[in-house]
Amino acid sequence: MKSENLILLLAPVVIDRRLKVIPHGFVAICGERTLGTGAQSRLSIPKNAKVIPLKNRILMPGLVNAHCHLDYTLMKGGVPAAGGFTEWVSRIVEKKRSWSDADYKTSIQRGMLQCLESGTTTIANITCVPHLISSLNLKDTPGIWWFVELLDLGRAGQSTAGEWKKNLAARSAHRRLSLSPHAPYSVTPGLFQKAVTFCDNHRLPWTTHVAESRDEWDMFHNASGPLFDWVRNIGSDMSNCGNKTPFQCLLESCRAARPPRRPVTPNTPSPAHRKMHSRAPAILAHMNCLSDQDLRSLKTHRGHFSIAHCPRSHAFFHHPPFRLNDLRALGVNLCLGTDSLASNRNMNMFSEMRKLAQKFPKIPAKSVVQMATENGAIALGERENWPHWADWIAIPHRGADPFKSIIAFADSPSFVMVAGRIVKK
Repeated sequence: MKSENLILLLAPVVIDRRLKVIPHGFVAICGERTLGTGAQSRLSIPKNAKVIPLKNRILMPGLVNAHCHLDYTLMKGGVPAAGGFTEWVSRIVEKKRSWSDADYKTSIQRGMLQCLESGTTTIANITCVPHLISSLNLKDTPGIWWFVELLDLGRAGQSTAGEWKKNLAARSAHRRLSLSPHAPYSVTPGLFQKAVTFCDNHRLPWTTHVAESRDEWDMFHNASGPLFDWVRNIGSDMSNCGNKTPFQCLLESCRAARPPRRPVTPNTPSPAHRKMHSRAPAILAHMNCLSDQDLRSLKTHRGHFSIAHCPRSHAFFHHPPFRLNDLRALGVNLCLGTDSLASNRNMNMFSEMRKLAQKFPKIPAKSVVQMATENGAIALGERENWPHWADWIAIPHRGADPFKSIIAFADSPSFVMVAGRIVKK
């Protein structure tokens, strides 16, 4: 390693990528990788290394937005929740029909800028316009996983594994692509199973909305309610509704998906190990309406599923209380997202942390920060790579507890680095 390629960030407080607090610490970066962290007193600075002092700052990992819709940024304030969740969904559908590609491009670009300005360096984004990704300006933007939205309400899905493989061929550092079967109520079981099988075989994380609203609960559990009527009127087969929860419906589709193909080699894990780790990671967005049986099932599948909670979007709809304490007790990986500006004010993850801390004041501040950083990377299947990500942000150092200072922060970070590239200083 040449010393001229080495960047050293110095700060009075460094929170490393395992969320350990290091007073008067440093971070060493080369290219797109973090090489290490430690105390400045043990640092020997090589000649020609680039040294960046961040005075009176907390240097911390960049934030991970585990669930958002950049596509809808321009919908801010234009889709009221009045009339309930189903009415809100129908308004979204109508707006989407009226939008041009230019509208979507502007919306996505503004959303990316909002995320970057507020310290988000990685995004799990659901997009309905994957054909526009190649035309976007992705220089100096957060790292983005583009989850292609799948919908086939009222008809058999036409998407094919061949189309999905073609998208994968165009992957790059800024075009990490996967799939998002939208929700159990908007995707036929056949398409859902096909998408899960594809992601399992290619070891790709996937994401979906599930158990988001009371309307969705009524649809699957009671075979009634406004969402049931809306989906039925579109022409969907409603035979899978009644006496089950939305999460149980999701599990049925996952179980029906074909097991991943695994070639037998000398290094193939034992059958028991394969069974535990054969499925690709999945991010379940919202999970607001859960039964006790759902929680028991989640305990069994906690190594496979992560849950992305969106505190301010949750409040926007007045959803049932989020069972955070129960989910923490189960050991489920919990992360945070902003959802879209059709149900939120901005893409600020600090605001999501603050809202969560206000709602659950007994949750340790460090755990809240972990939900907005490391846990989001784990949800994306990046547990092993997370320590090496060169994504860092700096905020003012105020107060004795740096984690409480992070949650209280309500401005824009003064320093943002994405993949070793300084995008704000």
